[in-house]
Amino acid sequence: MLTLVEAARQASMSKSALHRAIQRGHISVCRTETGSIRIDPSELARFASSRSSQPSHPRRGPLGGDGTDHPVARDMVRDATVAALEREISVLRQVIDDLKMQRDDLKAERDKWSAQAERLVLAGPPRRAWWSWRRSA
Repeated sequence: MLTLVEAARQASMSKSALHRAIQRGHISVCRTETGSIRIDPSELARFASSRSSQPSHPRRGPLGGDGTDHPVARDMVRDATVAALEREISVLRQVIDDLKMQRDDLKAERDKWSAQAERLVLAGPPRRAWWSWRRSA
C-alpha cells in the first residue's frame, strides 16, 4: 500500500491532483487507524491507464505537447504499472506461503487431536470398583 505522496510520485502528478481524484471517486483508497490514506498499487495503475486513455485538457508540457501522449510519459506509466504489479505478486506469494504454513500447522494439530481421541476410544470406559458402595481411590 502506498501513501498519497508515494502514489503521486509514481503517477507523475501532484499530491493535490491525486487527492482530488480520490474525492471524485476515481481512485479507491483505504484508511489506516490514524486516518491516513493508503492506495493499492494496482488501483493506481488502473487509474493511470484510464487517465491515459481519456482525452485530457490540452496542457502545454515542457516539450510543447500533451503530457500523456509523450512516449516518455507512457513508458513511465508502464514502468510504474509493472513495478506495482511485481510488488503485488510478491505480496501475494508471501500470503500464499503464510497460508501454506498455517495449513500445515492445522494438519499437525488435527493429527494430534485425532491420535488422542483414538487412544481414548481404545482405552475403553474407566474401570469401576468391585464394591459399588466403596469409593475408588
